[in-house]
Amino acid sequence: MDSLIICLTFRGVACIWKHPKSKFWYARFRDERGIVVNRSTKSAGRTDAAEIARTLEHAAREARAGLLTQERARVLVSQILERTTDHTESIRSTSVRLFVEQYLESTEAEVTAATQERYRGILGFFLKHLGGRADRTINALLPKDVEAYVAGRLKEVSVSTVAFDLRVLSALFNRARRLGQVDRNPCLGVRLPKASKHQRDPFKVGELRALLTEVTGDWKTAVLAGIYLGARLTDVTNLRWADLDLVAGTATFIVSKTKKRISVPLALELREHLEAIAGDQMDGYVMPSLAGRTTNGAAGLSSEFGALLRRAGVDQRYEAGKARRQSKLSYHSLRHTAISRMASAGISPELRMRLVGHSSARVHEGYTHLSTDQLAGAVNSVPRVG
Repeated sequence: MDSLIICLTFRGVACIWKHPKSKFWYARFRDERGIVVNRSTKSAGRTDAAEIARTLEHAAREARAGLLTQERARVLVSQILERTTDHTESIRSTSVRLFVEQYLESTEAEVTAATQERYRGILGFFLKHLGGRADRTINALLPKDVEAYVAGRLKEVSVSTVAFDLRVLSALFNRARRLGQVDRNPCLGVRLPKASKHQRDPFKVGELRALLTEVTGDWKTAVLAGIYLGARLTDVTNLRWADLDLVAGTATFIVSKTKKRISVPLALELREHLEAIAGDQMDGYVMPSLAGRTTNGAAGLSSEFGALLRRAGVDQRYEAGKARRQSKLSYHSLRHTAISRMASAGISPELRMRLVGHSSARVHEGYTHLSTDQLAGAVNSVPRVG
């Protein structure tokens, strides 16, 4: 006898058979085209081989009906592995929502509270975009899911912001890949359009005065710190009293973007304000109601600052003709303002760069805005010829 057939009849139900010269059992079933095929189960055990054959036939039947998806195929294969290993092994994958929570918990000790909050905001946007698919297994996500998220975000925020979103998502999927939850990172290959440089304007003196009249409490502290320190919103709002030496008149902190530690002198107006609000508290955050909050999103600090500008009657100078409205005045404009005011006061580029933590002269130049009067004054200071 050439082979041993372990099935009485073949009526669309899988069976197994074994050739006398082979140690493995073969599965006979109708594939996704409806054609009878023979496939090795790579199993020498009759019970395991029968289980594999039934699952292969089941998957083929679902494929013929157009019901077989990557996620469903993974579940079927995982069922084989669980049953043939007495449930000691599995390739089932965690849901996207659950893995995101696990990922955020695992990064708590790795990043600052502000960065953690930003991660939570970005991943929250992603889960919201996925909707009900967020409860599917993470391995079922495809590059097209990430591409759709990117396309939606580009309608709301800048290319550079979406690029950061993509880096956070890629880190999430890389962690999932290392843990065996996904086979590939769906962020790889997702392309972003070339970012166009969005220039911020510095504030005019009248606009600063109107803003300072409107803001109170922690926001007044944040605005004064922005004007005189020229620091980014995240760095300002997460300043601690321990970072300040009001006797020496200095602020020492780690710049969130570059991770460099800088120490800068406090301008007199800022120093007087800090001394007035310090009291006996030399611990904790200087601006507790703003500390640790995300800067992005409708409820973020940037949006809240925009609302303060509108209340103060300051025009944010939205650029016309943009698919997504971009304002030329934001909190980051205070950084441009601080650098431009230093330049107007005759402070050298080298000192300005050190005071605001810039390491690139090219980048620093983009923050230095000189008025027409200043430029005209420079030109007219050149001695006459005749």
